[in-house]
Amino acid sequence: MLKSNYSKKKIAILGLGYVGLPLAIAFGKKFDTIGFDKNKKRIVNLKKEYDNNNEIKKIEFKQSNT
Repeated sequence: MLKSNYSKKKIAILGLGYVGLPLAIAFGKKFDTIGFDKNKKRIVNLKKEYDNNNEIKKIEFKQSNT
């Protein structure tokens, strides 16, 4: 049986809306996580740690490895 080292795994979340962003933040607290979204303006805002849906606070962005 192959052993897997979960700490080296990366998780990808497609769509960073009402469900995807909180999910990416939660996974990002334990795993390397990558988020994708087709809305370029949303990506720009998220890189600035700003969620226009007001679901995620700035402190949560800092606690996550996304």
